[in-house]
Amino acid sequence: MIALLLFAGLRRCSLKTMKTVYRNYSAKFIIIFLGGMLLLISILYLVQNGYVILKW
Repeated sequence: MIALLLFAGLRRCSLKTMKTVYRNYSAKFIIIFLGGMLLLISILYLVQNGYVILKW
């Protein structure tokens, strides 16, 4: 995220463009991050309580 903003800043984009890019990408990133964390936590919860047995 910071790298994207730095890249936009280095290319000397307007402030409006930077805000639009940040707003769009941060929303997608937060949604994907929360979804992934929810999936990971739910799998670990099921494994811990013995509902799912993982065999490697």
